Amino acid sequence: MCFKPCDKRLEELAWLRCSRCGNIVCHWSCVVKRTTVKQRKWLEAFMPYNDAPPVPCPNIHLESGELCCKAIVGCIREGGKSSVRKYADCKARQQEEQGMDSNMSSRVLLCRGLEEGVDSTALSALFSAYGEVEDCKVQNTPGKMDESEAMLVFADTLSAKRAVEQDKLPFKVELLRQGKKKSSREHGRHFISVKGIPSEVDASTIRNHFAHIGRVRHVELKQRHAEVFFDEDQQLSRNALLIRHVIDGSPVTITASKALLRSLGGYGRGEEEEEEAAKTRVNSKHVWKAMQAANVFDPSVFEVKEEAKKREEEEEEEELDLELYCAMIESKCSLNEHGDLNLDEEALARALEESARLKEEEEASYRELIEQAIEASTTRGKFTEGMEEEEELRRALEESARLKEEEEASYREQVDKLLEVSRAVEGREEKGTEVAMEEEKEGEGELRRALEESARLKEEEEASYRKLIEQAIEASTTGGKFTEGMEEEEELRRALEESARLKEEEEASYREQVDKLLEVSRAEAGGGCELEGRGGGGGEGEEERCMVEGLMAELRLVGMQEMEEEQVKALLRANKFNYDETINAILDAQTDK
Repeated sequence: MCFKPCDKRLEELAWLRCSRCGNIVCHWSCVVKRTTVKQRKWLEAFMPYNDAPPVPCPNIHLESGELCCKAIVGCIREGGKSSVRKYADCKARQQEEQGMDSNMSSRVLLCRGLEEGVDSTALSALFSAYGEVEDCKVQNTPGKMDESEAMLVFADTLSAKRAVEQDKLPFKVELLRQGKKKSSREHGRHFISVKGIPSEVDASTIRNHFAHIGRVRHVELKQRHAEVFFDEDQQLSRNALLIRHVIDGSPVTITASKALLRSLGGYGRGEEEEEEAAKTRVNSKHVWKAMQAANVFDPSVFEVKEEAKKREEEEEEEELDLELYCAMIESKCSLNEHGDLNLDEEALARALEESARLKEEEEASYRELIEQAIEASTTRGKFTEGMEEEEELRRALEESARLKEEEEASYREQVDKLLEVSRAVEGREEKGTEVAMEEEKEGEGELRRALEESARLKEEEEASYRKLIEQAIEASTTGGKFTEGMEEEEELRRALEESARLKEEEEASYREQVDKLLEVSRAEAGGGCELEGRGGGGGEGEEERCMVEGLMAELRLVGMQEMEEEQVKALLRANKFNYDETINAILDAQTDK
């Protein structure tokens, strides 16, 4: 639409001239839409002058039609006091001010929490994706990552804002002059407070401790606690609350910000958990209940823990009752021994029956555990981590049973031989010679030592067998480990080799002892005949001398105090040359001394 510039106020509205008639052209729809009824009537008063010749006026070119419409409406509302030129000058001044400001703090970025080795070249290359970087300065503090800072200067403000809005940067970025801050509700979701930190712990240690949960954007060390800011995912802060933390050997307390607790159902309604918040109200002391209401974790975990705890308490009560029962029985018996209390025979009988019953139940449970261990090892297919299949376990058990049977057979055979030797020794006539008595005593000592050694080896074998069974049970219950200390199959092999070596040594010692006893028995048999012939030719004086020498040698052999030869002869004659009675008399005399 064309207007006749007959009024000074319309001259101030001059924007463009019509290419056909040269009159002033205006967007009538924009003017009418943004003006009041009174202003529209004022404009309609000039409509008859549309065909009047134009009056020369300056051309003012603006950047966009929208800006021109705003300028025209503003001029009309102000009654012509401001012109389009003045409006354009005002916008230019604003742009200049923004340009001056953009050359200062609004286009300067501060980067904190830089890692060691980051230089200005790397930072400039990283931030060049958001805009032109004019300058970059880096200040590194060795060993203190949170005190390492950098300052970047962008060519314009928009580039700096784009860089600040990025979430994927591994360090904290902020403008030198901040605008309107984000609400604490928005930032608090990713914030946890760590209390109870040792004084010697620094920010880098805290950052490394929480790195396994997620990316830590910033750590702020304060006087008595530290604040840890995670990435924009608030699930990381929730995960940090689910774990017990120990930093540098000291347990710490983790608390969440109010915004995080609000999202979990406390401090009013959250954004995603409104229904849970209406049902459950939590605070920092009830974080676990809040997380359960927000379905952060499976509550069945706690049910399993409660059941296990109840079972442990019941087992402790049973053990305590059994201990009290045994203590009662022992106290009754002790009082009865001192005579302070008459023993209740019925109570004692009941106690003994109960003890026998408990013992049977214990043995039954022990056998059941062994069967379960064998079944578990066979179903799992591995006796230990190193053994491959169930055949290994079966072969080991069969070999153990076979070795035990062979050992019992050899033991019985050796005992039979020793009994034969002892019978032969007992059936022989006692000649009272030194050689015969000495060999007989040596044979008895060998027999006694052989029996003691056999009993000892048998006890060791039973103990090792019980130990193997317990280790098998432990292997089935601990998930395939033979013992906590044994790591792999090599440990088991070494144990089996050691057992085989000990068994061979035991068999060798058995054979050696049997051979010695056989030699003793043969020597005794041959020596007796020899002594008989020698005694027959020598007479009674020679026989008496041999018996005295035998008694003296036996005293030296057993380590007793030696006696004079005349005393021994006197005792021998007093006992009518009975060798055994003389020995007993000598022992009695030594005991009296």
